[in-house]
Amino acid sequence: MPRLLLSFSLLAALAAAGCASDPLAASAPAPCCAPLAPNVPSQLIRQADGKNSELPVAKLHFALEGATTRSLRDLLIGSIELAPGQQLHPPHVHAEEEFLWLASGSGVWSLAGREFAAEQGDLLYIEPWVEHGLTNTGAAPLTFFVVKWNGNGHAVPTR
Repeated sequence: MPRLLLSFSLLAALAAAGCASDPLAASAPAPCCAPLAPNVPSQLIRQADGKNSELPVAKLHFALEGATTRSLRDLLIGSIELAPGQQLHPPHVHAEEEFLWLASGSGVWSLAGREFAAEQGDLLYIEPWVEHGLTNTGAAPLTFFVVKWNGNGHAVPTR
């Protein structure tokens, strides 16, 4: 578990580092760019204390969902365990930037209309509005971590 905690911490740090500037924010009106007050204090969030749910295709564990920090808003951090042969949903797009880190298992990444083998240890970065997805093609469960956010004080990117 310490290795996963360290890797999860690294993902959160990468997410925070990537939010310092938003090249798309300059094209948005200023009123939507006002920073939101943080609603996440420094804390330890145990898996059992997060939002945990089970779907027919996956187990979801979200430590933070819709959170705001000094630098980030609309923050989602969690892990997802996909059953063999499944995907959480078809490839999709959204306004948030996102990191997906494959902790265990194997499958297929979908990114901008292309497919790539998904292997343990892969880190996928997705810009706003770029189509992406992940399918478990292995015989065992696939576990990945997700960190998804918009920049706090920056306009939500438009299409």
